[in-house]
Amino acid sequence: MSWLLLFVAGLLEAGWVIGLKQSESLTKLPYVAFAALSMLLSLVLFAQAIQKIPVAHAYIIWVGVGVIAMSVINALFFAEPIVKSHYFFYGLILAGVIGLKFS
Repeated sequence: MSWLLLFVAGLLEAGWVIGLKQSESLTKLPYVAFAALSMLLSLVLFAQAIQKIPVAHAYIIWVGVGVIAMSVINALFFAEPIVKSHYFFYGLILAGVIGLKFS
């Protein structure tokens, strides 16, 4: 269960960054509210996950999931390209996450 909480926390980390980007320097309040809620939920879930997962591993996974989620969101909704080499490096992040889970 802790791993699922950590994964969702990573997705929410991407959510608050996207919310900040869309808020246009905190001028669009719905996006600010979305960012703040995503940030709060991400931190709460992260705090719960580190009760059972070593904090160093949890932090790496939290950030890694957030980075990959941000890249996918940016590619799908903001027309930012993902070049072929990115897939390789995202795969390395994913392999690291899986390795930490099973080690």
